[in-house]
Amino acid sequence: MICLDFDWQIDEFMVYCRSTQLREKTMKSYEQTLRLFERWCMEEMNILAVDKVTDERFVRYVFDIY
Repeated sequence: MICLDFDWQIDEFMVYCRSTQLREKTMKSYEQTLRLFERWCMEEMNILAVDKVTDERFVRYVFDIY
């Protein structure tokens, strides 16, 4: 069973990034961006799992931050 928790998914992605030997600065940027998105999802949309993120919600996020 796959964990759909944001935190777990972000951590797994960061493990993948390390395995591809991305630069530390790049990985920090990726993680920061993902954590900001996670926070927005929780605070603005009450979304706690990644499978609840839709295209429409992501577009709203992009418009909200810019």
